[in-house]
Amino acid sequence: MVSYGNDFDFDLDELINGKDEDQDETESGPSKKHLSKTIQQLMSAYSSENQPILSESVDLLEDLVTKFIVEMTIKAMEVSKCNRIQIEDIIFLVRKDEAKLYRIKQLIVQQKQIKQMRGVFNDAKLTFCESHNILMHFYNTVCAFTNEI
Repeated sequence: MVSYGNDFDFDLDELINGKDEDQDETESGPSKKHLSKTIQQLMSAYSSENQPILSESVDLLEDLVTKFIVEMTIKAMEVSKCNRIQIEDIIFLVRKDEAKLYRIKQLIVQQKQIKQMRGVFNDAKLTFCESHNILMHFYNTVCAFTNEI
């Protein structure tokens, strides 16, 4: 059992393997797959062939993604200066991986733009032309980011 303050008590084996240490394999039952549908859609979208995606491939990729998320979360909590994971903790962990760092920066910029757009639409009654111009600017920015990936 690992403890990270009052709010974060968990069993690493349970997080990584999806079961308690003293729980045997027959008791665990079917595992809950949370990302399968999304992973299958992404695999289909990036596939160059029209063959169906194997469920074993989806399961393997989901296991890898889940393990990565759990490991990054644990590492982020270890380097965190408070009891919460901050974006700075994640940036610190991926600082040597330029692709991940670049993607994080893109997502931060997009998040700020979305907040700005929500504020503009909530605070002001805009004419149709003003709304259209703002939406087109946002759309062009998103397209530019997706083309860079």
